[in-house]
This record gives sequence, structure tokens and C-alpha cells, in this order.
Amino acid sequence: MSGSDVDESYRIHFVFDEDGNVNYRKYDEVKKKFFDYESKESADITGLYEPFPEFEKYESLIRLERDFPIGTVPYASELPNVND
Repeated sequence: MSGSDVDESYRIHFVFDEDGNVNYRKYDEVKKKFFDYESKESADITGLYEPFPEFEKYESLIRLERDFPIGTVPYASELPNVND
């Protein structure tokens, strides 16, 4: 929702590697803190990585829709509630 007028209480930034490991950081906009998490299970990241394209054949790189491994997105209720 970046760039919108909606007030967000937190954001999540994901980092995937080619082995399917997922790390993410929750930025708490209210408390001005961040929390780091690691996934306990590997994710299917085949939709995130692809071979290097041939010269002038970049359609795959510039596409808007990606196969995001949605199972890696934590629900707000799954994130630890850190009081401070």
C-alpha cells in the first residue's frame, strides 16, 4: 500500500533466497521498532527466480504479476505481540 493515504500500523519486508529460505522484517510504525523473523519451512520460490534473459528479451523481467509464495505471508495473528 505504499504511496496511498492509508495509515499503516506495520509493514513487512521479505527476503527470499534461491534455496527457498524466507526471512522477513516487521516494521512497527506505531512503536517505531522492527522485529526479524525466519520461516521454519522452505517455500516454493520457482516463480521468483528465472534464467538470465537473452538480449532484448526482457518481457519476463518487467511483468507486473509474480508468483509470490503466498503461504509465506504471516497473518497478523501469527506475529508475536511484543509489548513495550
